[in-house]
Amino acid sequence: MWRICGVLGLSLVACKGPKPAQTGPAASGEPAASSTASAQAAPGDTGSHADPEPATTGAAHTGRPSSDELRTILQLVLDDSELDGYLHLGSPDRFPLKIAGEGLPDGLVKATKPVVVVTAPAADAPVLVFTEIDASADRATVRYRFGAENIRGTATLEKSARGWQLVQSRIIER
Repeated sequence: MWRICGVLGLSLVACKGPKPAQTGPAASGEPAASSTASAQAAPGDTGSHADPEPATTGAAHTGRPSSDELRTILQLVLDDSELDGYLHLGSPDRFPLKIAGEGLPDGLVKATKPVVVVTAPAADAPVLVFTEIDASADRATVRYRFGAENIRGTATLEKSARGWQLVQSRIIER
């Protein structure tokens, strides 16, 4: 058994051989993608290294959440059990839930039905209005009002290894 493992190990080392001819972006003169480790300078290295170009997809480089993450953030706010007590979705003209605000993503759901996005609701309308969405790559604060019940709310969310989570919810009746 040990002999087989030793032979396989030597075969892997021996098979490494010379590097194959380059094809793709590097061969055509375009810059090749580099890993983070290769872009870092070695200790004592005083040579100049160009930083790799930041990725244009995803939110990790911009510090802002992606549209999918924004949808997740707002869905967590909509699913907040503290908010449910004020929405009264069983009352007339309250279901499906109507929402308003700038830059709202598609695909939000409340109580099994898609929400309805409206513009410029009356101050006392049964519309959940997102007044502020301040989000970074790992923390978000969402402020809203619901005129029909005369409330204002703030939700704080954080992103961990398990994804986005609602960590604090505060609702004030006015």
